[in-house]
Amino acid sequence: MTQDFLKDFNEKTQHKNRVQSSSGQPNLQLVKDSFIIELSDGHRKLRHIFLFENALVCAKQKMTGRHPCSYECKWYIPLSDLLLLEDIELKDNREAEGQRMELEMLKERVSSLREQVRREDRRNKQQKSGSRNKRMSRTSVKLRKKLAEQETALVLMLPNLVFRICHKHGKTYTFLVSSDYERFQWRTLINEQKCKGPFGPPVNVYDLQETLSTIKTKNISQFGSVVINMAGEDKEETLTGDLCVTVHSIQGLKHPCDMFCCLEMDSYGHFFLKARTNICLNTDQPHWDEEFILEMEGSQTLRILIFEVHPTLPEMLLGKGSLELSETWLKDRQSLRKTINIDNMIVTLSLKYVSPRHTLRRLPARYDCGVFGVNIRSICKKEHGKIPFIVKACVTEVERRGMNEMGIYRVSGALSAVQRLKKAFETSQLEAAKTVCESDIHVVASVLKLFLRELPEPLFTDHLYNALLDSYGLSEPEARQHCMLQLFNQLPEPNCATVVYLIEHMVRLSQHALENKMSLHNLATVFGPTLLRPAARQESAEDALAVGTVDVMSQMQVLLYYLQMHSSGKQLKLNL
Repeated sequence: MTQDFLKDFNEKTQHKNRVQSSSGQPNLQLVKDSFIIELSDGHRKLRHIFLFENALVCAKQKMTGRHPCSYECKWYIPLSDLLLLEDIELKDNREAEGQRMELEMLKERVSSLREQVRREDRRNKQQKSGSRNKRMSRTSVKLRKKLAEQETALVLMLPNLVFRICHKHGKTYTFLVSSDYERFQWRTLINEQKCKGPFGPPVNVYDLQETLSTIKTKNISQFGSVVINMAGEDKEETLTGDLCVTVHSIQGLKHPCDMFCCLEMDSYGHFFLKARTNICLNTDQPHWDEEFILEMEGSQTLRILIFEVHPTLPEMLLGKGSLELSETWLKDRQSLRKTINIDNMIVTLSLKYVSPRHTLRRLPARYDCGVFGVNIRSICKKEHGKIPFIVKACVTEVERRGMNEMGIYRVSGALSAVQRLKKAFETSQLEAAKTVCESDIHVVASVLKLFLRELPEPLFTDHLYNALLDSYGLSEPEARQHCMLQLFNQLPEPNCATVVYLIEHMVRLSQHALENKMSLHNLATVFGPTLLRPAARQESAEDALAVGTVDVMSQMQVLLYYLQMHSSGKQLKLNL
């Protein structure tokens, strides 16, 4: 799965890319093309659609020995006959619990294979040349093939936003896309082309098929993981760590309006909402200076979406842009100011990248009193309880008004509001109880994650970290379950009570996944690296980054294992 497998990956060749048609016919202008999922007779099929200046063409990519990449035209609609239909919600078996569990299992298999590929590549790199090195290379190839198969299945299952078109005299066609961003782009470009007209001479399937045969674009087989490269070529590494983004202002609006910005970031090929600014009221020069800390999980792209708010109408997308992220210009812990031109609007941002070698580092307890950065045993002893007050207060508030909030625990709260709530918890429980009820729910969720992250020792403890990863790697299911439960019950009492409390909370959240989009897998991805962290190591920055990248997948899988156990009704706390 490359960078957002199902989005418009061919932007560099769009809009001015003319393709030779059949003899006697003028060249056709290719406006946009991308892979997409077509829903046909209840089945999801991978298609490649091409928007030309006079027709929309749906094709299937064929793999042959002589021509490794060719297209077969499945159907087409002249733009003069094409109608865009109203978007609807998808109502099918995906809402069934069994289907959702299948998706969770598929995500887990993909994550496991990604980790195996990383470990194998790292092992091969450490091996000297010889026969063993060749054998390990064959193992790596087999793992990559398995990973590509599983990711293809995942790509087919994940998109769930409906995009419908029809021929004005006939059939309706349904596509599934992964984001509103992508759906909006297709609708906009089709409308723009339809408004241009006239559309020239009529098109036919023979001319279009010949045109498709001249197109050279990306090959399905080249879509592997964003972590690995099936072709073995060098490619841009994905980023993990933190990205501190400050949204300053927008200039160039045509008229005053109420508006806000959203920040989206990809995680191993699929985009998620990460932050949303406050609404600036009735202005053509909005100014925020709002700072957000975005957790990067195999990320390559930051998206900026600008919305206008109407009292009686749905939110309208004014503009959208993206910023490709790379360590070549994102220097570690150095703040950079960027201006981005989005549909003639100038968006000003500041960005600071904090690499995993700093975000994965646990600091010793800084204080003997207070809440943040204090050992959990000291907090519970001071509060005369088994679970810290901050954990119970934040979880209670999230369950009171955040269970159906999309992206809860993924979307970051504004840093200034997070710091204000953090100060309230450091001041007194009475002040915190008042402030938490008044805070944005994403701020509450961010403060809980910050508290867990700043613990001098993770809840699963340094002592048990390696044993947990080793036990999860056992191939025999009964042995794995026995070891994982035994290790869980070795946690100190406040750690164990807090972890159980959080796991119960996450399972309840996942029961609202259709609304909040936070499945057990997504929650494990967010909380895994926070609840399980490796002890400090004396090693080079490069080695720390490599190990940390592998460990992130293992941390997620360990937490997901416990979440699935609890969700299935198994008791985590044994009567020892």
